Amino acid sequence: MSTFRTLPAKSVLLGAWSLSVVFFLLLPIVTVLVYSFNTGNYLIAWKATG
Repeated sequence: MSTFRTLPAKSVLLGAWSLSVVFFLLLPIVTVLVYSFNTGNYLIAWKATG
């Protein structure tokens, strides 16, 4: 006999929803952090610091 228990679909969906909300909340913060190291005048033309 297997002792593997399946999770209810509600629990899986809630976990997936929670992860997607956290991802979309952190995405703008990561974007600003990455672009803060750009010394170029435009966002399209990447010129790294240094």
